[in-house]
Amino acid sequence: MLTRSMTFLLVAAAFGTVVAACSAGGTDGPVSTGGGAGSKPDASAGTGGAAGQAGQGGQGVGGDAGEGGSSGEGGTAGTGGVGGSAGGAGEDSGPPCDEYWTREICPKVGSTQGASVGFDFKAGALILNETSSPYMCGSTTMPALPLKIYQSGLSGDFEVTFTFEKFVSASYGSGVHAYVIEVGNDKESAEAMLLDSGSGTALKVSVTHEDVPQDDQVSTSSTSGSFTIKRVGALVTVMATAGSDKKNISAVLTKNDMRVGIAIQGPYDVPNPPASSSVSILDFTVTNGGGKVVSDTFDCNSVH
Repeated sequence: MLTRSMTFLLVAAAFGTVVAACSAGGTDGPVSTGGGAGSKPDASAGTGGAAGQAGQGGQGVGGDAGEGGSSGEGGTAGTGGVGGSAGGAGEDSGPPCDEYWTREICPKVGSTQGASVGFDFKAGALILNETSSPYMCGSTTMPALPLKIYQSGLSGDFEVTFTFEKFVSASYGSGVHAYVIEVGNDKESAEAMLLDSGSGTALKVSVTHEDVPQDDQVSTSSTSGSFTIKRVGALVTVMATAGSDKKNISAVLTKNDMRVGIAIQGPYDVPNPPASSSVSILDFTVTNGGGKVVSDTFDCNSVH
């Protein structure tokens, strides 16, 4: 996968449409009309390069270079053709990359004034952010968080880990979640979280089996760490680590296929004036099985 800095801003009114500006594929100058005729009869003018075609998925193709005059003192070489125009913004804008992840934005983001969520790919990290998004805002799939990035097809035994850093909280309730949840059944799930507890920051772990939750938490002053969820048979272990602080929980969980994701959570009360939360996800690894789910170092746009 290629490394490139990419910025994606999801505007509330767009209900989850990524708007991305992709640079034009060509860098040559405007199309030349060719040099003027030379003083000798056989001095023909150079011809300009052909215009590049519009790039697909945001990548234009540069025009062919113009040819120089064939002979004579007066003929000058034509300049290269104009570069292809930028491709239209779309969900797959950015450099070529396998798209492992699906994004989901809760509907209330679009109906809450001043609210927005977004994600960037920058310096080898997936950066999630939210501004004034409603807490537990409702969504097509659980958990009901403003912005989720997930993969489906997690099956059998597995161990998945998200590494994160630079968590910034807007207010009480803001947080970042790593989770697995049974496809089509929100009564079976496991989560590892870093949350703004109102009096500081806390690591929290949770397992819900047959709609009965179990959870535990510990305070931490660190904003960097990792979330790991491991399933062997019907036993799941959730581990949250930040600095030297750790919290684990083990419980029974379904053996069925699951979805795995990372999400950002808005504050309990929308801040006034508006404030933002963000976190950088450095990598995602899956080992000891995992079915169709694949690891990702977030070096390019792998979200569709």
